[in-house]
Amino acid sequence: NLCKRFGYHQDIAYSLEFFGSEGQEKMNNLMKILHNNPFITINGLKVVAVDDIEASTHYVKIDEENVSSNPINLPKSNVVKLYLEDDSTVTIRPSGTEPKVKFYIGTTSKVKPLDDAFPKALYQSIKETLKL
Repeated sequence: NLCKRFGYHQDIAYSLEFFGSEGQEKMNNLMKILHNNPFITINGLKVVAVDDIEASTHYVKIDEENVSSNPINLPKSNVVKLYLEDDSTVTIRPSGTEPKVKFYIGTTSKVKPLDDAFPKALYQSIKETLKL
């Protein structure tokens, strides 16, 4: 009954490894892009809000030229959470122990998901958009 009322939630984590001596630099550049220009389109869905945990700020895109911001009270960390227009979320952070970036994708649907096709499509689109 809860799923019928609030939707079916699906959360899947993906990891992207960065090898070699330039791996750390690529990871740092990826996170810089997300901190500096997070309002992208993922799989045809617009990013409508962003939590930049490193900046302790929640951003909401009002229109193509205006963004409002509010402080958030969380410990600073190199994490960016993207809120998509369909209520999906994508949280991105570098691993603290391995040369990889982790992507946590959360989706909600009024019908029970049959597989992980939609989260996987979001992940593939992120990689294409960010040229990973």
